[in-house]
Amino acid sequence: MKKSILVMAVAFTATMFASCCGNTCNKEEQKAAEPAAAVKLVVTATINIPADKVEEFKLATDSLIINSRAEEGCLSYSLYQSASEANCFFFFEEWKDQAAIDAHFATPHFQSFGKLLEETGAETLIKTLEVSAEK
Repeated sequence: MKKSILVMAVAFTATMFASCCGNTCNKEEQKAAEPAAAVKLVVTATINIPADKVEEFKLATDSLIINSRAEEGCLSYSLYQSASEANCFFFFEEWKDQAAIDAHFATPHFQSFGKLLEETGAETLIKTLEVSAEK
């Protein structure tokens, strides 16, 4: 049952991403309220990069991923590229709690990456999902 909740959340998120990339995402900042008793939080980010900036984006993500995975409170941090749209990327991140996410957003490597996204004109959609139970 607990695993089913996570699977449904991931399936729901994947569906949202698929429709989002087909309909160019708008910049949107969504930050969920801190959950009362979450086991962990999942952050999903859909990023559409201008076609001429894809290689620059990929290079910048190497450092971001390495540094983010080393952060206290980071349980996993992965980047995926759409098989059908080369300029559409998805981050799936698992964090211990909201404090870990807040600390991540304040790190120099994340701040630098955010500047790159602004400079390249990337379109982003960020969601935070609460995982309240897991098997």
